Amino acid sequence: MSAFEELGVLPEIIKAVEDLDWSLPTPVQAETIPLVLGGGDAMVSAETGSGKTGAFCLPLVQVCYETLQGKFLQITKQPNHNDKSTSLWFKSDYNLIIDREQTELENKLPNRWQGARASLGANNGRWYFEVKVLSDGLCRVGWATEECSLDLGTDSEGLGYGGTGKKSHNREFANYGEPYGEGDIIGCFIDFEESRLFFSKNGTILQTAFEIPAALKNCTFYPSVCLKKCRVQVNFGPVSSKNFMDSFRMISESPLCIEKTYSTGDSSKRKKNRRGPLALILEPSRELALQVKEEIGKFSKYLSPTIRCACLVGGEKISQNIHALDNGVEVVCGTLGRIQECIEGGHLVLSSLRFLVLDEADAFLHQNQMESIIGIYSRVEEQNLVGGVQVLFFSATLHSPEVHELSEKIQQSPMVVDMKGRDYVPEEVEHSVFFVDPSQNTTDSKDFSVHTDGVHEPEGQSTLEEWSSQRIKQMKTVLVRKLIESFSMEQALIFVRTQLDADNLHHYLKNISLRNKSGYGKDERYSSVVLHGGISARERKANLQNFKSGEARFLICTDVAARGIDVEGVPYLINVTLPDNVETYVHRVGRVGRSERLGLAISLVGTKPEKVWFHRCPSRGRNNQCKNRRLLSEGGCTIWYDEMEIFKQIQKHLSLQVITLDSSFQLPVDNRKHFGYQSKEMEAIAAIQKKVDCLKPITTAVIELEDQVQKNFLALSHRFSLNHFNFCS
Repeated sequence: MSAFEELGVLPEIIKAVEDLDWSLPTPVQAETIPLVLGGGDAMVSAETGSGKTGAFCLPLVQVCYETLQGKFLQITKQPNHNDKSTSLWFKSDYNLIIDREQTELENKLPNRWQGARASLGANNGRWYFEVKVLSDGLCRVGWATEECSLDLGTDSEGLGYGGTGKKSHNREFANYGEPYGEGDIIGCFIDFEESRLFFSKNGTILQTAFEIPAALKNCTFYPSVCLKKCRVQVNFGPVSSKNFMDSFRMISESPLCIEKTYSTGDSSKRKKNRRGPLALILEPSRELALQVKEEIGKFSKYLSPTIRCACLVGGEKISQNIHALDNGVEVVCGTLGRIQECIEGGHLVLSSLRFLVLDEADAFLHQNQMESIIGIYSRVEEQNLVGGVQVLFFSATLHSPEVHELSEKIQQSPMVVDMKGRDYVPEEVEHSVFFVDPSQNTTDSKDFSVHTDGVHEPEGQSTLEEWSSQRIKQMKTVLVRKLIESFSMEQALIFVRTQLDADNLHHYLKNISLRNKSGYGKDERYSSVVLHGGISARERKANLQNFKSGEARFLICTDVAARGIDVEGVPYLINVTLPDNVETYVHRVGRVGRSERLGLAISLVGTKPEKVWFHRCPSRGRNNQCKNRRLLSEGGCTIWYDEMEIFKQIQKHLSLQVITLDSSFQLPVDNRKHFGYQSKEMEAIAAIQKKVDCLKPITTAVIELEDQVQKNFLALSHRFSLNHFNFCS
């Protein structure tokens, strides 16, 4: 039996997984996949490179596929209700518990309504069903159309009677009958002949609650129940009841029933019946969204019908996104801005959504996107017709107060899968620092002509603090080159703070290459590309591919690229400027030391505060438009950035053992390793070296003995020759 089979994964998906050479699930996959398949919200935290993407993509593909098997509705003859394989409840919320007999329903959540709608329906005659309340809590019972929300009585398609003694329709609540609770039996009557609905309590008939609205007179109505921390028992029949009137029939006798039917792969039929995607995955960057789409395609390789995925990201014409949505998809992944645009334009319908996934959830919060996410969730709740949406948080870091605040607003009692505890950095990564002191001469005087970000006043107008800051910027640029040379780096990630910093460093390395007259190509010593939000989507994709293929040795990027870059075996990382929070540092260093390979993270830390751009103007610094060098507190767009303080916080929070580099940029002998090799390879190399060391004295003795033997042989040969000569004479 496959290890994935034990997690409940379909054989077709297991076959696709085996094509990827996945013999065993990673720890986060083993913990998460059964939770997602079982329903319910989840918060999942694991280190970068641990298989998080597969942990949510794989079960999403399976649930979407299983849903496709019963996606379309049709009116059929009444099924055999004694057959327990037939579902009496066509739609229900995830957190609503339905027993095996399908007669008892329970919602254990104290702060959220959970509902269900039966598969038995009627559109003429007189019909009845009843509900017995088995526990404390609140419930609402009544009748609803196929298009009604499972939160009965909150839209125009459902009519209900609640335990507080209120009737409800279209979110209008009015006094009706009397309150009811544990032990009471509520009868639910619908009379199509007189076009009315009414209820009974413990056999006492109550007055008419609703006239069937004119807009719904031709609709089929179904029994509907909505609960809040309550358990009920439902009687559809054929068990008789003493509480209903002779002129009414139990709803189990109705010839009409919604059944789930198998969906063929016919695209025209699927488009006609499309009600929107089943899963929506929010990603903080275009690159991550494209990776997710690729993973969805891999997992659904052997499924028929296949799972279609649309990737909604900026940099593409929105007409292409609309076309994909119009053709029908099961999964939508994309960036927040484009997804919001498609929702607001009515192109992305959320009525059938079953999953809402926030990948790299903390990244959205660092971008101040909490309100936008809550807004999308609100639209999901407004449009959704299938009940509760399963909300999943995935990230390398989930331990911030902001993440928990967002979880409380859009998740319901989530299961927490914490595979790494508080902020974690891979054990395979060595951390080092070079302190950039503007008063020390660690670079040549000619190096101070390098171009910086223009945040400082012209010479002659700057203060001592600004002079120190400017010199730190210049020194850092040159120090990047010196680090490349000292460590003979063939590949590295270089993180900078802004898009302008990335472009400046790229041009500096390019100019060095041109001065060396070595051109560009795979063997170019300083070849680099940039990855940030200021370049086109096509250029970003090409640059990343050039880095992966080795056409460019160095990828200079902002933190937009720190989330989910799919690269392996990168031996070095240089932090030109430290990030202002621990979580981002964790993400950065998570790019190296992956797949058990050894990595070295080097941080250039200014010993004096550095003045940096912090744009709050309309241009946000785009195209270097803003020249307002005043501090933010003075109405400008700059701040003082204290890297020494940030470094101390990161070191303390992560309990890092950091190696300090001196002016020679060399690691201590004990810390010199073959970065980029796997730790197991290093163990093998160390074992071989140990054997070599053990054999060295022996081989040395053998060499000396061989040398002596050769000398003795030559001496004897010479002596023999002389004796022979004398004998002949």
